[in-house]
Amino acid sequence: MIPLWTTLDGNDRAAFSATVAFLRGRLTELDTIAWALRLEPDQQIERIAVAHLLDSPDGPVLKEPWAQAWHLIKESWSQSPDGEDPRTDIHTIGQRLHGGDRSSSIVSAIVGLVKPSVEIERIGSHQQQAISQQHRPRKLDHLLWARLTSADLVDLNELRLAELTEIPFLLTLANALEASVHHGLDVADRIRSDGEPEYFRTGLVHRVRYTQRTRTANRENETDAFHRGIAPAVKLLHAVVMRIAELDYASALPFVQLWRLCHSPIHIRLWAATALETNLVSHEEVGEFLTELDARQFWDLYSFPEIAELRAARFTGLDRKTQSRIVSRLRRLPPQSWWRKTGLSESDRQFWALRELKRIELAGAKLTPHGRSWLEAGVTQFPNLNEMNIDDGFQTAPKVYWIPPSPDNQYDGLQGIARLTALEAALSTADRGVRPFMRAQDWLHQPNKATSILEDLESVEDGGNGFPSVWNHFGWVHRPTQRAALQPVRHDAPEPGRRDRRVRAEHRHAHLGVGDSRP
Repeated sequence: MIPLWTTLDGNDRAAFSATVAFLRGRLTELDTIAWALRLEPDQQIERIAVAHLLDSPDGPVLKEPWAQAWHLIKESWSQSPDGEDPRTDIHTIGQRLHGGDRSSSIVSAIVGLVKPSVEIERIGSHQQQAISQQHRPRKLDHLLWARLTSADLVDLNELRLAELTEIPFLLTLANALEASVHHGLDVADRIRSDGEPEYFRTGLVHRVRYTQRTRTANRENETDAFHRGIAPAVKLLHAVVMRIAELDYASALPFVQLWRLCHSPIHIRLWAATALETNLVSHEEVGEFLTELDARQFWDLYSFPEIAELRAARFTGLDRKTQSRIVSRLRRLPPQSWWRKTGLSESDRQFWALRELKRIELAGAKLTPHGRSWLEAGVTQFPNLNEMNIDDGFQTAPKVYWIPPSPDNQYDGLQGIARLTALEAALSTADRGVRPFMRAQDWLHQPNKATSILEDLESVEDGGNGFPSVWNHFGWVHRPTQRAALQPVRHDAPEPGRRDRRVRAEHRHAHLGVGDSRP
């Protein structure tokens, strides 16, 4: 492969050589890592210089975690977004598919919509200070923060998935998506710290299957509508395999069997979601799977919701011995060694088990006599189980609620320094979710209140320097109606009166608002 630096012209090659000389011996410095993370896509000479040092046989030999950090930075450069809108891409792809395009390039384009990629961020300044006091960084998180990212979920209707009937093409697409998921999991394993939850690096995946085919409808019905990372690729993979199963379930079996052999949580969940289909997974296989689960897989609805769903949906088809084993395990309640980590009470522990038994009943199963009597006794203790639906306890998409303004009218009875002091106390709190802050902000956002605050600031001799939070919020609320109001005061003007003082105050506000954090 021809090195990229050989394609540079004379001036660029000189800059490249200077950059290489500068970086040599400095790749094990935090400041150099920070410099590299600030490089923009158009700073190709600097990026080529870094890649040359990393790939050259005579380049520096880096120890961990420096070597991993630099190779992740280089990897993140190779997959930088090209600035195109994914919504435009999927519309074009949908049109190509509708027109009969079944080429390898269209497969690559579809995978490109959802493929997980590594995202690199600088560590915080307080972390840098703490690390600088150590002899050397000991793990990747001491140098940078890495995680998976991606574009949004693919809209299955825009992709026209239901129109695809060519099984060879769908198999090629599924294989490419499977490879993309494996790549994402491999990257996540490399960057994850010991004992860290999987989703810290892969991103959240509430459900591995689509709960809503289109994103143009109410997003509250799609649990992963706003999740980036590995979720888009996983959900599209499941959707494509299920489309294959609709056309020919035998062609989908190799994927189901592969997922059964994989031990990653994502593949276990994919298998459980696919095992809802009786023509893909037999009752015997489901029973064997459910009786071999460890405590977390059996009980954790947040990490393995598909298992709870499978247990309820396929319970009726299981043999009586397997049914009794499942009910007996539910009656033993979640193990205390696992349950203590959740911080919930003993009563919650019992409710958690009863809810799973109720879920099985809601799926249409006939419980064993012991299970039925235990559930009936539990309903008297937890009456809300009677109102339960089959999806209770599963993670849902975040919901947005309209909270009407609730201004604190006490400020109407104050004026001058008294009102400024009260507002400053409320607006300067560190926790912006507390009620005094929100009510003070709501009051200030009412019509004409900015004028009242400006009059208060004019009445203070130092122009309100002692009330920075009030100035900050006033700067965002106030919108001058005339551009002339922001012009500086003439030095040859007569002694300023009230109007001139206001001009100076507004001029000051225009400068103070820059760089302040918006409430």
